[in-house]
Amino acid sequence: MTAYKKTLWLSAAVFFCGGILWGLFGGLGLLGPSRAPTSLTLICKDEWIPKETLHEIEGKLRVHIQKTSFSDWSEYARLLANAQGSFDLLCTHSFLARDLAQSHWLDASSYAGLPAYKGLAAEFKDLPFDPLQKYFLPLGWRINGFVFKAGSKFPHTWKALWPAEGKKLSMNHPDLELYARMQDENLEMDPEKQGRYNRNPEEMVRKFIRNLGSIHHPEKPLSEEVFESRPIYQTTNAQTLYLKERLEALEDGVNVWFLLIGVGSQSTHKELARKVINELLSTKASNQLRIQSGFAHVLTHFNDQKEVPALMKATALREFPLRSLRFPDISLDGLPQWESLVSKALQESGSVKKD
Repeated sequence: MTAYKKTLWLSAAVFFCGGILWGLFGGLGLLGPSRAPTSLTLICKDEWIPKETLHEIEGKLRVHIQKTSFSDWSEYARLLANAQGSFDLLCTHSFLARDLAQSHWLDASSYAGLPAYKGLAAEFKDLPFDPLQKYFLPLGWRINGFVFKAGSKFPHTWKALWPAEGKKLSMNHPDLELYARMQDENLEMDPEKQGRYNRNPEEMVRKFIRNLGSIHHPEKPLSEEVFESRPIYQTTNAQTLYLKERLEALEDGVNVWFLLIGVGSQSTHKELARKVINELLSTKASNQLRIQSGFAHVLTHFNDQKEVPALMKATALREFPLRSLRFPDISLDGLPQWESLVSKALQESGSVKKD
């Protein structure tokens, strides 16, 4: 047998044996990391975190993120109550943060050790509803400011605007800002806390809606045409990027809300969940949240980026007087009932229309 033929037969034998060994051991995972992606559960509104962002994180961390969305706050409350902290990752609105932190559904640990934490702007550390940042990290923020038609002489305080100028005002809905402003008018959903003047929340909600001019969706960007129907709009920084009118804080207070994320107390993959949070605070993910979901940045990285609108930078929060910034607390317990009362009041009122 020639040397060439011997080499050919030897090579064939080696490849044949190699195929047998791979079939025996490779399929058992003994020859390398061929594990299936770890599955993580996430509860989050569809419009908060883009699918593209989650998909990229899945590929990088080799995880499968099973997202549970919700259409309203009643569904959100039910899903959380049923899960009892078993979601690996939990997104929420900062108005609910203090209540959720007391629910035992969130893991309590410091996020300061995450690499991405160093990139957070100082304004977004030690937030009043979670001062030690034990439960949440912010992914983005919006300010619920007000825009007035150019040349109008309306007062810039809630106390003077409401209810005297209510019919000239349009507010974001569905949005928890509506709840917070009803609280300013002494709405109390908890029967144990209701006093002499707030024992009938249904009538208080109905009265508020009757005094309101219109509602508009919180994801709808505003244009100059809207002022033809209403001269005052409660809106956010993301909605007013193309208006010549300036977004303003009311002198007696304006509400700021944050998109927050935390780890479930009963999660079986807490460290992996924290890695997902770290990726959500990357510059690429943060920019996707701004462009696709309308959340202003919380990272200092974008402060000097010329292509980022000023109202969408972390530094934008400094443009509003510190004394006017408010961080409302809303209880999850009364939220489903409130939502039902608002829905009923909107149906009953023929004067409130959707802009």
